Amino acid sequence: MVFPILGFSLYRFRETTMLQNIRIIIAIALAAGIIWNCGGDRVTQSEIETDEQIGRPLSKLAAQQNAVVIATVQQNDAPVSGAKVEFARSIAGQKPDYQWSNTTDENGQTRIEITAGNGYYQARASQDGIEIGSWSSIPINEGDKVQLNLPIGEKAQLTLEGLPAEITIGIVLPLTGQLGAGGQLLIAGFDLAREEINRSSLLGGAKINFIMEDNRSTPEGSVEAYNKLIHRDGVSVIIGPFTSSDAKEAFPIAQQNEVVAISPTSASPGLSAMGEFLFRASLTVNWLIPGGVTATHEQLGYQKVATIFQAGDVFAQNSDAIIKEILLQNGVEVLITESFHVGQTDFSEQLTRIKESNPDAIFLSALPITEANDIMIQTRQIGIPPEVHFITQTLTPGEIERAGAAAEGAISFTAWTSTADTPGNRAFVENYTMRAGVEPSAFTAQSYATVHILANAIANAQSTDSRAIRDALAKTRDLDTILGKFSFDANGDGIYNPVVLIVRNGRLEVFSSSPQKKEIPLGVVLPLTGYLSSLGPVVNNGLQLAFAEINHSPLLGDMILKPIVEDNRSTIEGAIEAYNKLIHRDGVSVIIGPLSSTITREAFPIAQQNQVVAISPASAAHGLGEIGDFVFRTIITVDRFVPVGVNTTHEKLGYQRVAAIYQSDDVFSRSSNEAILQALQKNGVEVIISETFQTGDTDFSEQLTRIKESNPDAIFLSALPVEKEAVLIQTRQIGIPAEIHFITTSLTTGNVQRAGAAAEGAISITAWSSMSDTPGNRAFVENYTMKYNSEPDEFVAQAYATAYILANAIAAAPSTDSESIRDALAHITNLDTILGKFSFDANGDAIYNPIILIVKNGKFEVFSP
Repeated sequence: MVFPILGFSLYRFRETTMLQNIRIIIAIALAAGIIWNCGGDRVTQSEIETDEQIGRPLSKLAAQQNAVVIATVQQNDAPVSGAKVEFARSIAGQKPDYQWSNTTDENGQTRIEITAGNGYYQARASQDGIEIGSWSSIPINEGDKVQLNLPIGEKAQLTLEGLPAEITIGIVLPLTGQLGAGGQLLIAGFDLAREEINRSSLLGGAKINFIMEDNRSTPEGSVEAYNKLIHRDGVSVIIGPFTSSDAKEAFPIAQQNEVVAISPTSASPGLSAMGEFLFRASLTVNWLIPGGVTATHEQLGYQKVATIFQAGDVFAQNSDAIIKEILLQNGVEVLITESFHVGQTDFSEQLTRIKESNPDAIFLSALPITEANDIMIQTRQIGIPPEVHFITQTLTPGEIERAGAAAEGAISFTAWTSTADTPGNRAFVENYTMRAGVEPSAFTAQSYATVHILANAIANAQSTDSRAIRDALAKTRDLDTILGKFSFDANGDGIYNPVVLIVRNGRLEVFSSSPQKKEIPLGVVLPLTGYLSSLGPVVNNGLQLAFAEINHSPLLGDMILKPIVEDNRSTIEGAIEAYNKLIHRDGVSVIIGPLSSTITREAFPIAQQNQVVAISPASAAHGLGEIGDFVFRTIITVDRFVPVGVNTTHEKLGYQRVAAIYQSDDVFSRSSNEAILQALQKNGVEVIISETFQTGDTDFSEQLTRIKESNPDAIFLSALPVEKEAVLIQTRQIGIPAEIHFITTSLTTGNVQRAGAAAEGAISITAWSSMSDTPGNRAFVENYTMKYNSEPDEFVAQAYATAYILANAIAAAPSTDSESIRDALAHITNLDTILGKFSFDANGDAIYNPIILIVKNGKFEVFSP
């Protein structure tokens, strides 16, 4: 059966004023059921007709087991009896017929049996004849066991209880058109993987089924295929398409509909960064090419080269650009660059000009099968000798066979080889060759591996919900595959070791394994749970985005950063435990975190004692850098940014009498308040009242009432984000007018959004702004927003910058031991970052320019003195 798009955002609610605080949780448990014919076999395609109203096949002989819906209505977590829950089939152009209904019992529950088949439904709930909620586009299929949580005013959450009997996956391939021959070869790889998985116990008896769509080797065909699979078939995951040009157009459709999409072969950089539902099992060219160029240059010693690429193709254009970039870094001169177009068959003009330039090597970037094959043949036909090395990406056995002698000596940067000693590879090659009659190519291997990677994620998720599959895929780390140890990076791109192959005697052999990247274990300590859990995950997002970019760049050469993330549970004890684990269990040379000054004050001495570098991206209290020479901070400390903020705002606003309020049990807040008082005193401003509160306090009415009665010109707040937001909101609720300026540090976009009108006019003394014209800042904001569907705040930006600052130090250090990294960090001066020109002072504290922002119309703007 076909499984629906899960976790979609089409559920909406209508609330009545009478019952606004009713919370409805509808749990839909669908009984298992499979369509059989009278003889006990599955219904075949010839026995199925199409219901044109919903665009999906329905059985004429269906002896189906009905869907059973369990609805639970609650108010303030208490059951509500007498609530009527109804379901209707959703059919375009027809008025809904609510023919399935029942009323909740004393436990707030009702059981409804739906007698129609697979499709989309809509539901409503009412009490005393008044509708209290309605929902549309609810997918109900046989065999599902679903829980659907629909709280009023909140986004719906749809989860499956276990796996259904059949899991349908969409596949988009070029079965016809220019790349049709290549697409056909992949089918055997897909089928082989499916059969292996269905015979295994990986999915607990659930079976994978494919719906294959031909994209006709075009972006338009890919878009059409995606829309069919999503809207007609209701799949929650799609494998494909084949090329980067096709994926560039199709991927946004999957992201928009919150359907997981995995391309096994598209290799252009940036495609997975379009959204969190998008993944690729292929190595992107900025991961594949640098090692290949370096390895071949070291062994062959070429100094002058020509490049030729397929204009109009995303992969080929990106590949050519990266090849040139890496050649330049290796001191190789590019004599000439030629291009050609899809469908071209005669390359004599381009190859003649290349021949006349007399290069040592030729680099080709093109789609496989057609143009690439012809160029390889015509290169030798035109008289370019074998001494001129021919280097390309992912040559297939079929291309080599067709090129014959012209392929001899050609070099290929690729993601896989049939001779690799990776788990299951030998069996895969033998089984595929027996089935298809030819040896598998790297494209076939990537497709086969993709199905196994996806099945592993579904098994871990125990769900066919697209969100659950997305999350499980994102957590894939060091999975054993025929490609080697496989992981997804923060952008959803595959990470594993590429290889370089050469054609000898008509067969691909290992030329030289690309230099294995040396992993640098890197500790990360963040509050992923507990009091500060609103900060930890988003800060981790910023770090992971930076790590992915750094690892895909040439910055660290043959090294990559391998973060080991530990949750400090927002506690001192948790941070100490995390530091000791990372130092003594994992042997890291450097740790990023914690975030708060109170926790950092206790954790930093452990790093110093063990001579391990520690860098906090967010703890700004005065004096923490003095703990020792192994500790650093990338945020500006309060004694640097507070005076600038006070001086600037006082000059502009002219306040003379102010109130101060701060979180007295927090190290940062006390330090910030002290810096504020000192700066105010230097500006001749009187502090007429000072109030305090504790971590965890939620009611600040007493303090704010006394502040209101003191009639200040401005209020200065020093607090951590949770209390800061609450104080900001209650300041206006208590009746303190907007004319009394509200000034604080490091307000986040989330603070402002949640505070609403209460945040209007608030002033924030901060370290970063999304509007700053600093190197890489615009790209950072765009990439983060695209990846995580929210704008980054200051803490995210500081974490992102911290990763780059550390990476630059590691790149400059003679080794990766702690002392070398410490010394390299200490020497950082005027480094270009998204924070601006960055330096460390003698205490390991950050030096760069702070920014003052003001909230206007719900958005941050630069505060102008």
